Amino acid sequence: MTRRFGALAALVAAVAAAAGLVASTSSGGSNPQRTIGLILEGPGNPIAPEVESGGQAAAAALGDTLPVTVTDTITKANVDQYAG
Repeated sequence: MTRRFGALAALVAAVAAAAGLVASTSSGGSNPQRTIGLILEGPGNPIAPEVESGGQAAAAALGDTLPVTVTDTITKANVDQYAG
């Protein structure tokens, strides 16, 4: 579990860093704000806080919003419910 947590934390950090890089190298043109959804399995998921904060940081760096939904079990029905 610790190895899995470390790998996921590294992935989230890399995504946040990449988002910051993309935002800082923007051509200066106006981009419309996007809403990106994140569905987390929990409550009690030990990595959920790190995934959520990394996702929020990446979205903020891009000027986007990231609503987060926590569900007991992630299924296709859960995803379809929140997909727009």
